[in-house]
Amino acid sequence: MENEDTAIYGAAAVSVTTNFAPEDDIVKMYKWLLCVVMALTFTAGAALAQDADKPKKKKKPARVKKARVRKPKSLIRGEYAIMASELKLTDEQKTKLVEIIKTQGEAKKALSEKAAPIKKELAEAKKAKDKDKMKELGAKLKELRGDPKADKAAIMALLSDEQKTAWAGFNLYRNACRKFGRAKLTDDQKQAIREICTKSGIKTTGDRKADNAALKNLIEKISTEVLTDAQREALVKKPKPKKDKPVREKKPRAKKNKGGEV
Repeated sequence: MENEDTAIYGAAAVSVTTNFAPEDDIVKMYKWLLCVVMALTFTAGAALAQDADKPKKKKKPARVKKARVRKPKSLIRGEYAIMASELKLTDEQKTKLVEIIKTQGEAKKALSEKAAPIKKELAEAKKAKDKDKMKELGAKLKELRGDPKADKAAIMALLSDEQKTAWAGFNLYRNACRKFGRAKLTDDQKQAIREICTKSGIKTTGDRKADNAALKNLIEKISTEVLTDAQREALVKKPKPKKDKPVREKKPRAKKNKGGEV
């Protein structure tokens, strides 16, 4: 009986040991963790190798801003630029024109400096209402300014006879377009007006009455030959009709008694 009991208890002990002893599981877990660590190490090593193989981006050098070199502004601008374009001035004419403009600019600057104290005295004379002093100072200023037509004559001397005629015609054309501004001219009409002005041969003489009479005749010719009836009617100034204002009724004022009561 004792042997049988011993055998039974021995078998039970073996079965308990087999079911509850964790040695095999621990070994398996360590092996699994080892595999995971090795896999991660291999992946990280491969990633580092790839990063090492990639060419490193070179830092771009800082851009050095170049100083902008501004071109000197041409003195041929405004009315002079229109003249150069319309008359197709040669390079030689443009060079001479720039020289004249510079000379005239320097002369005007010097004139302004000389005229400043005279203008100051003139302002004081006006305040004091000293007519004799005003007349004297005005004459000095006029003498300083010289001939106002001299500057224009110097520029016109650069032009050929054909260019002078073309410039006179162009100025007439501009004046005519201003006169007919409300007529809303078409491009064809503008071209026709330009041809009439160029062929007219009218030049400014300096005599206002004669120049105005010539311009008036030219305007009448353009109005007759170029404009339509509707455009001519549009140029006639029509007085605006006055609106009848409603008559206001005056309300009788309440009279006050001496005591101040109404």
